[in-house]
Amino acid sequence: MPILVLRNNEQFGPFELDELTRYVQAGNFLPTDYCWQEGWEEWRQLDSIVSLPLPTPAPTPTPVPIASRAAPRPSTPSSTSSSSASSSRLSRKTVFVLGGTLGLVLILFYFASPYWTLYQLKRAVDRNDGVFVADRVDFPQLRESFKGAVIANLAKEAAKGEEDDIGALGAAFGAMMVGPMVDALITPEGLIQMMQGRSMDAMSDEDPGTLETPSQAGGNEAQEGGESEGGMDVSSVGYETLNRFSVTIAGGMGGFAGEKGVFTLLFSRRGLAGWKLSGVRIGPH
Repeated sequence: MPILVLRNNEQFGPFELDELTRYVQAGNFLPTDYCWQEGWEEWRQLDSIVSLPLPTPAPTPTPVPIASRAAPRPSTPSSTSSSSASSSRLSRKTVFVLGGTLGLVLILFYFASPYWTLYQLKRAVDRNDGVFVADRVDFPQLRESFKGAVIANLAKEAAKGEEDDIGALGAAFGAMMVGPMVDALITPEGLIQMMQGRSMDAMSDEDPGTLETPSQAGGNEAQEGGESEGGMDVSSVGYETLNRFSVTIAGGMGGFAGEKGVFTLLFSRRGLAGWKLSGVRIGPH
């Protein structure tokens, strides 16, 4: 029955037994090489079927491989490939787990970043940190938004009292004064005082270059018989779009309060996780 030979992971044959015996005697194959024939469940060494005396192998060329039917491989080579495949699967799984974890962290950071910015801004306001506030606010854009919101709010008030000519005239005059007033108030120091709950009248009576801490302001007002003003009363926060985040302050801020006393700060995304205060909205959305 034809016999296949496996040497150095290369398959030769098939050979008849006498032909294979001559190859072994000539040193083309070693007694420790593997052989297989149909009906065997595994490969065996050549010395198990070649019973002739075997001389010392001579360095002669090996036969040219001949294509033949597939045969089972010895256990030793297959165990190596199985180990490599298992290691490769483990590496891919590790990469997938690490990639998924990193992606989840980035998503959480992306959506949680405005809440962190708001927390930092409120802490900076509490400690009167004008440098930090200036870094978290787009003042040119915020001033323009403030002017538009105040003028629109004045126009609404004038429309409600169209029959009152004096009231309409006052609203028109107030709109003319909005620009200089906003430019003077919307500064790092002025914004801090507004967020601390100071009214426009109290701010205009003070030196704009100096700031008092909330405790100092409360102490001074108590001595004068007045009532201490509270800080921001944040009623709601949330995304309006992926790149715009709103913070609604019930009761207004710094004397600005629209319909139903609603005042909203608008933050804009800058980059992947950066945010800046860049606009306001007076009245409900």
